[in-house]
Amino acid sequence: IFPIMRALLDRQFEKPVGSSLDFSNLDLNFRKPDFNKFPFLNDAFECVKKEGLYPIVFNIADEIAVKSFMEGRISFPQIHDEVRRALDMNWDKAPKNIHDVPATIKEISGKIKI
Repeated sequence: IFPIMRALLDRQFEKPVGSSLDFSNLDLNFRKPDFNKFPFLNDAFECVKKEGLYPIVFNIADEIAVKSFMEGRISFPQIHDEVRRALDMNWDKAPKNIHDVPATIKEISGKIKI
């Protein structure tokens, strides 16, 4: 994260902002994820496999759905339903270059109605 911060802030930080983590003292255990308990994981993996606009749609649809939930327009379980509905649309077309991304985001946001 520090290289990213330095790049974004034009090296305004000479010293690290935080301390480094020492992973050698951690005892970590990992298990396979429960895709039934965490359905967004399945959707995320699906988006990566499909490519196109799916990863961007996943993010935008989630932001729109969470905002709708925070405003009381949908229930918590409906967040996933709305993201899934957005992902079920055809998003195979990818932006041609970085300059196309803002217009693409606007197009996606216009199609996702909650």
